[in-house]
Amino acid sequence: MKRVYFISFIASQLLFFGCTNETVEKNVANVPAVRAFSGEINATMLFRGHTKYAQIMRFDANVIGYLSEQRNPLADERLLVMDVQRQVADNTLRTQSINTNLSFTINGVDAQEIRNQRGTQNLKSMRAGGNPLFGNTVTFSLSHANSEDDANNMLRSGNTDTSREVTMYVPELVQILSPRVETAQDLFPYVFYRNFILKWNADPQNENGLVVIVEWDGNDMFGKNHGRAVTSADIITNDNGRTILDNRLFEDIPQGAIARLILIRGNIEIIENFINEYGVAEAYRVVAASQAVLPFIMVREITIIDG
Repeated sequence: MKRVYFISFIASQLLFFGCTNETVEKNVANVPAVRAFSGEINATMLFRGHTKYAQIMRFDANVIGYLSEQRNPLADERLLVMDVQRQVADNTLRTQSINTNLSFTINGVDAQEIRNQRGTQNLKSMRAGGNPLFGNTVTFSLSHANSEDDANNMLRSGNTDTSREVTMYVPELVQILSPRVETAQDLFPYVFYRNFILKWNADPQNENGLVVIVEWDGNDMFGKNHGRAVTSADIITNDNGRTILDNRLFEDIPQGAIARLILIRGNIEIIENFINEYGVAEAYRVVAASQAVLPFIMVREITIIDG
């Protein structure tokens, strides 16, 4: 379920509409990972050009790696680990995850062990002492568990490329610094859409930039549902800790809307032609990223009342 969550979140909320500035409207029934919704979704990608994050679109490649998420500035960070699993259909037409005979390690540690030991830890408390999974070069290894069946399959297929390794820099855990939220009373800050300044903890070693997403599910602070949803995304190319967001990110989001700003920073590499335990070549997306979420209330009009 965690692996499915990550794929659907990144793909459907950011990249299913590609690197284009065209607006695409779809019925929600055809868009994965969206809450039950009876209206239309307006999805827009503002950035046009090359971005490393577009590699998540390799839907012919399995996803492995990890994602840190912070659902609001006061929430604990959670580490989601995507191990080597496949979705298979059972006799009831449902899908279930099954383990394989493949081994996936991160810095030499089994991915399952990292999931079990760190999945419930608060990553924020690790910032001061450093975190080996973020702000560092990380090595990901994919290999066979060396079972007798695996060996026989390799001999029959004639393939021997059964161990692959990827080393890449994983940026620092991303954190939204402004608008600043320090107490529960600061949650859901009012955000004026024009020339909105966003600040975060910069990572000079990150060459991939960041992804910024604004999403709205149709609800507002007055209890009304508008029957439509909006998801807009852009790429911040310079990881210097400060940018003025494009006003178009907030288009079609009305006054008083309860929305979310999502900031994503990470890295991704592709493993090509890895020979699986059945002697068949597969591709894998190795992903390591973090995301911070800022819930906010949209302000489009400011009324000044003379005292």
